[in-house]
Amino acid sequence: MSSKGAIAVLLRDDRGRLVDGLAREVALSSASQGEALALRLACIMVSSLGLSSVEVEGDNSRVIHLCVSEDAPPWQFGTVITDIKSVARQCNLSFSWCARTANEAAHWTAQACLGGYLPCNWISSPPAALLAVL
Repeated sequence: MSSKGAIAVLLRDDRGRLVDGLAREVALSSASQGEALALRLACIMVSSLGLSSVEVEGDNSRVIHLCVSEDAPPWQFGTVITDIKSVARQCNLSFSWCARTANEAAHWTAQACLGGYLPCNWISSPPAALLAVL
């Protein structure tokens, strides 16, 4: 079974300021699959920007654990976890779990994307609602 969802990645500097991001609609079989896809997208963005030693945060403890452990991931997103680990090795990425309340900006962005009210210039000129949770 597949349902429509949205994922969002927000790249912030060491002061928490938004420097880049991406949001898109995706077909998902589970929330964990969506979290894994968002983490992979974050890793790809970090790599394409030539960054290294970046900390990638996520609020799904199961997916974060799979990114740093040797446990076998579920088949629904095993390839995604393999991709994450590969980029993480190349870019010296670390992963950490954060409470959902600390990840509210990404959730707001994903919901705005899914709802069709995320403006195209949301990175350069974040809406007031996004600024409130950043």
